Amino acid sequence: MRFLVKIFAMTPTLPILQTKSLQITILAVGSRGDLQPYCALAVGLRRAGHKVKIATRYVGWVEERNPTFTGIF
Repeated sequence: MRFLVKIFAMTPTLPILQTKSLQITILAVGSRGDLQPYCALAVGLRRAGHKVKIATRYVGWVEERNPTFTGIF
């Protein structure tokens, strides 16, 4: 365990690069369980400053999680 701690302590951190905001659309087809990881991804991308839409048929479930919703039929 001490060896791992030393490795992580010696590893330099990478600088965070500033990028411009992207417009991202995520197409999620399948069950609600297939959609859930993409909602989490959308939240993370929005926190990073990107504009995210999710295209899916689960309108209510996605709107509850607050990404911008785009419905497909």
